[in-house]
Amino acid sequence: MKIEKGQLYNILSLVCGSWFLLTGWMWTYFANLFISYPVGLIGLFLWYQGRKVNPGSLLNKIALVALIAGLICSLGAILIFK
Repeated sequence: MKIEKGQLYNILSLVCGSWFLLTGWMWTYFANLFISYPVGLIGLFLWYQGRKVNPGSLLNKIALVALIAGLICSLGAILIFK
């Protein structure tokens, strides 16, 4: 089974989005600025590349939802911790 370029971008974006979602709440000593946000930005770049190659993919939409959920979780955590 051969994986297409757009599908690979979307899978890697989904992995980065999952990491961002799982670690985005760690605002202790601003740890997520070094652990979560760089991976989230890489995931956003990969999502964009996957969207350019295969714009109507369901996996692309799921990856975007994971990235947005990670951002909401992170921003919600900073509001709770302050």
